[in-house]
Amino acid sequence: MRSHTATGIFRDMDHAEDAQQYLLAQEFTEDDIVTEALKDQTVLLKVHADNSIEMQEAVDVLRNYGAVDITMTK
Repeated sequence: MRSHTATGIFRDMDHAEDAQQYLLAQEFTEDDIVTEALKDQTVLLKVHADNSIEMQEAVDVLRNYGAVDITMTK
């Protein structure tokens, strides 16, 4: 498993799906991305990365697609 994780909460399911598709078109795989449906159409999107550079790229994508409460962990 990859050692870094970026997590964001989306209030719009379509934006979460768009972010996921963008990440899949980049260097991330389906195994790197975990989605969890929360209540009221809210979605948690978690992206695993090998290093801090990839993690920052994931954070940028999450932010650009409208995620809130973005966190990063090593």
